Amino acid sequence: MDVPNTSPPAAPPSVSCPPVRCSTRVRTAPSYLCDYHCYCALFTLHEPRNFREASSNPNWKRVMKDELDALDKTHTWDIVDLPSEKSKVGCKWVYKIKTQADGTIDRYLSQTKYASDLLSRAGLTDNKTVDTLLENNVRINTSDGEPLSDPTLYRQLVGSLIYLTDTRPDISHAMHIVSQFMSAPRSIHYATALRILRYVKGFHGLHFSSRSSLTLRAYSDADWVDDPTNRRSTTGYCFFLGNSLISWRSKKQFVVARSSTEAEYHALADATSKLLWLRWLIQDLGIDSPFIVLHCDNHSAIQIAHNDVFHKRTKYIENDYYFIHHHLQQGVLHLVPVRSIYQPADLFTKTHPTNRFRDLLSKLKLVSSLPP
Repeated sequence: MDVPNTSPPAAPPSVSCPPVRCSTRVRTAPSYLCDYHCYCALFTLHEPRNFREASSNPNWKRVMKDELDALDKTHTWDIVDLPSEKSKVGCKWVYKIKTQADGTIDRYLSQTKYASDLLSRAGLTDNKTVDTLLENNVRINTSDGEPLSDPTLYRQLVGSLIYLTDTRPDISHAMHIVSQFMSAPRSIHYATALRILRYVKGFHGLHFSSRSSLTLRAYSDADWVDDPTNRRSTTGYCFFLGNSLISWRSKKQFVVARSSTEAEYHALADATSKLLWLRWLIQDLGIDSPFIVLHCDNHSAIQIAHNDVFHKRTKYIENDYYFIHHHLQQGVLHLVPVRSIYQPADLFTKTHPTNRFRDLLSKLKLVSSLPP
């Protein structure tokens, strides 16, 4: 039989704690924390994702106000009451901080995110890139390859790539070629479009320097009867404001040129027409441009432009002649010869081997930018 214990429990034995010793070693931060202050400084330069985030920062509010004031100063729009039967046009703000290491600002214009999405939709993300858009001296016509059973994918791909030419002048000539077969594309045309997309994976973009001059200059070129389908020539031109490429084009001429000089002269007329518009535009922006230098690598075309005497071989370009000759006499336009090796507009008229193609890219100030 158990007898209950009524005595109090025994107290635990007392244990004396030893004193805490402090280390006398010199303490240093680990290597991965050495740039802690630098990271904090970068974090303060936050790029807002939307208007709500930007409106909470006084610096971004000031920048937005300056932008709206600039648009109002140039009379971009007039504020009026919205009519009841009309809908308003939205406005999208893009918040970006662009600085160099020395604090000066440079502008880089590219569509890398759009190009990345395009590669993903086509399933070419893991494919290797190619150095050139098309094989050298390639000629594609309407009868090559087998007809596509469903041309929808080809049309979507080419349409997306055409939109990409806004910041990718290097693909302009290739897109000028593949866009001719939208009505009845074939397998060779689709393979060419996929090759262009693989080239796009290189992520070239335009570079606009803030320290460049504001002098307008232009280059004009033509490839005579290069189209195997209808023997029409290709016009190519590009315009620079200082060292920055601001406008370019690659297109087929409307008529068949009977000589290379005639093709070059048609290209000169198209380039002159666009140049005059650009000159008026930059003058409205307060940039003085007393004359424009237009470079051409065809000496016969330059001589015809300066010559008052017409003969039977030049009667096919009579309208273009008087158009260019008038502006030469007014002193608005200066035609300057340039060697073909230094002609950047050559990129917009024909295909090239790899080394020549890369040289033309450098002349157009195209830089490689990594995808986001």
